[in-house]
Amino acid sequence: MTSLRTGILKVIARPGHEIGFRLGGAPVAVVSDRDELNREIAAALDEGDIGVLAIPLDMEPWLSDRNFKALERIARPILLRYDCESSYERLFRSNCESGRPDGSGPGSLGLFHE
Repeated sequence: MTSLRTGILKVIARPGHEIGFRLGGAPVAVVSDRDELNREIAAALDEGDIGVLAIPLDMEPWLSDRNFKALERIARPILLRYDCESSYERLFRSNCESGRPDGSGPGSLGLFHE
């Protein structure tokens, strides 16, 4: 198995969401607030060899104006936004919104039944 060369990809993840990326060989920075996110992005911009910078979709509003403008201005790194909500979380949320918190809603496959 070949691991990713350091410098090609950097992933920023929420605490507890980093394991899959690490198992895939990607370098990961775990952040939980706006300041940590912007420090990691500034560091990635300074490194200069990052090709793709992946951040959780819901963290995009946390980008500082300075980092956002820098990412718009330069060709690398490409900012990739990913959704970190799992399909199970999505399924449970949709069933709760339909008034069926037990998971008995359509398409639930009975995942939350005893």
